[in-house]
Amino acid sequence: ALSLGSDLEDGLHAGGVDLPVQGAECAVLLLPVLNLSEGALLLGLLGQSTADLGMPKANGGVDILDDIIVGCSSLNVRLGVTNVLNGGGGRHGQLTLGAYLTDEATNVLVESANPVDNLYLQMLLTLASTISTVNALHSFNTGLGGLGVSGSGHVGLGLLGTRWGVLEEGEEVVELTDSTLRILTAGEFTVRAVQTGNAEYNPATTTRFITIDQLTQEIVWRQSFTGAAYGDLITLVAEASSGLDITYQITDGSAKVSGNVLTVTRPGTITVVARQLGDALYHPSLEVVQTFVASKAPLLCIADGKAGTVGQAIPELTVSFEGFRLQDEQAVIDIPPSAHTDATAESPADTYPIKLNKGYSELYEIKYQDGFLVLEKSDNPPQVLVWTQVFDGLVYGDKVWLEGVNETVPGNIRYLILNNGAASIDTIGFLSLEGVGEIQVAALAGPDALHNSAPPVVRTIKVGKRPLKAIAQSASRLPGTTNPNFRIVYENLAEWDKLRLIEDVLDERPFTFCEAAPEAPEGTYLIYIEGGYDDQYTFQYASGVLTIRDWADLWAAYQPDETGWKIVPWFGRIYDFGDKWIYHEQHGYLYGLGFDETDIWFYDSDMGWVWTGSDTYPQIYRADPGVWYYYVLDTDDPRWFHDYSTGQWNVLHYEDADNDGMMDIWEIRTFGDMNRNGFRDYDRDDLTDLKEYEMGTKGNHPDTDGDGFTDGWEAASGYDPTDPKSPDDLLDLSINSLPPQ
Repeated sequence: ALSLGSDLEDGLHAGGVDLPVQGAECAVLLLPVLNLSEGALLLGLLGQSTADLGMPKANGGVDILDDIIVGCSSLNVRLGVTNVLNGGGGRHGQLTLGAYLTDEATNVLVESANPVDNLYLQMLLTLASTISTVNALHSFNTGLGGLGVSGSGHVGLGLLGTRWGVLEEGEEVVELTDSTLRILTAGEFTVRAVQTGNAEYNPATTTRFITIDQLTQEIVWRQSFTGAAYGDLITLVAEASSGLDITYQITDGSAKVSGNVLTVTRPGTITVVARQLGDALYHPSLEVVQTFVASKAPLLCIADGKAGTVGQAIPELTVSFEGFRLQDEQAVIDIPPSAHTDATAESPADTYPIKLNKGYSELYEIKYQDGFLVLEKSDNPPQVLVWTQVFDGLVYGDKVWLEGVNETVPGNIRYLILNNGAASIDTIGFLSLEGVGEIQVAALAGPDALHNSAPPVVRTIKVGKRPLKAIAQSASRLPGTTNPNFRIVYENLAEWDKLRLIEDVLDERPFTFCEAAPEAPEGTYLIYIEGGYDDQYTFQYASGVLTIRDWADLWAAYQPDETGWKIVPWFGRIYDFGDKWIYHEQHGYLYGLGFDETDIWFYDSDMGWVWTGSDTYPQIYRADPGVWYYYVLDTDDPRWFHDYSTGQWNVLHYEDADNDGMMDIWEIRTFGDMNRNGFRDYDRDDLTDLKEYEMGTKGNHPDTDGDGFTDGWEAASGYDPTDPKSPDDLLDLSINSLPPQ
């Protein structure tokens, strides 16, 4: 503990802070050993108010510092850690100062670590948050200069200009910029923090010696080697968490590695190890081992087509191969296949099959393709066919242009599907692949006057399954209702399958499901899709989204004009009744349901339920009978629609819902509502409302043509009230009295 003693008459002076003691001969200040690493010691001035000291009041706000040490001949002060507000159980942040007092100061009893009878609260000391040094430094120095608590470039003293600028050793390990250390590699470094101090604080410094350990790393290698075969070049794709390059090593089996490419040099079991050897920052990783079986590679043996002449020796039969790997040649075949035919020199002119005797290879799985021998009577030379077209990656449903060439007689070539393969060839040479597996196609050329037939060229074509994308269509529903039946649409069907029902195309169809229960809150939920099987297709899936939301107030955003009508830019002029019913200036009464303006179902009394939206109109989908219409904008009684399903034009007339003889739309346009019965005269021109409707005059204006004569007078006088030239200037007023103005 720090003790300060002094015989003073005017008070105790500690670090420049005057502590006046009335009548004291001696004052001793005892500071216990406290953990001040999280705050600063703030010494309050005796005799001043709490507000002046900036310290909290105790006991509900009573100013306990105004009654300070009166009449004491000696002051012995002890500081202890005590929680003033709850009477003990001390905590960092508050200290109490106790002393003998008169009975007048009976505010708060202090239960200190060293209690004294009649000891009462007299002074509050507070730990502020400005004492801690850098995070690494958990100590402080106490001196007489302002009770000299030094340190912290971290919070408080950082305002005085703390420097983190001294890296004493380890420049290769870290890089220091201002107060930021950037780790470059593992190793050791020393850094010194400096606080230069100011008029109130002495300088401070601290040094840290820090070791940066190497980091651990791991290898992730989830690669599949299914289908690996002799001669494959496989890119190895292990990844290290460090991002460092990985090395590979073959520990068993016939393969070699160059960089990250593995070459299978013989069928069998192969074991490969992935390693990362580490560097200055990372420890070496644990090894990851992959073991797989490489099969034989496929090899096609082809009986070459031949041509011969009747009565002569059969040409030598030869074979060729497709599919050699790693620059192999026929010599690698352990037991070579051989060709034979039943034809002899005495055989008549015809086409004879050339069969193959099977061979054997340690490296290849051999498949066989028979050929043909053509015998003809003529000694003319045979034609030559060349067909080197590549058929890689073909799938069910593809259509392929066959590109064989007759080098002897250009254009003299035709094709034939062998062995009833699942394919067809049209008249212009397109091959349609109608099944999965292997098909054989022969290219043929018949004789002409100068040439014998060409030896047929036979090609084996592999056909894979067609990728089919099944897409769950997004949907919407209202809260509290069950999910709708989700639709699935399919992309990339074969052309001929598009003409069939999907249940007739697929062996098993995919299915959809959504986890949103009827009580699910408004929001969006995934519509999942899975399952399905077919011999001709492989499935790819795309999820949809179910949106649960209530019907929107579609027209609330549009303000009515002075007549109550609203203008919807994409739709036209409507009268909104506020209960999902509107009256449309062209379409009449419509009941609209939608989640937004892009997706609205309307009920139209003439057409039933129709669908449209701001992105679709004037295209309209009519639910029954399920056809699309195009509405000719602004057509009015009748409305004109083009029916896309028939290519015909349809017309629809307006309705008279109240059966007063006047179309509802005319009533609303003329009078603003449908409260007229046809027998009254709204504009008082001596024509009833119904008569005005029938004659085509304005029911809300007494002079439709603006010629100065009322509609009723003109009609009664035999004139046309819609023609401003009737009556004209030649009117004989002796015959016809002056009309009302």
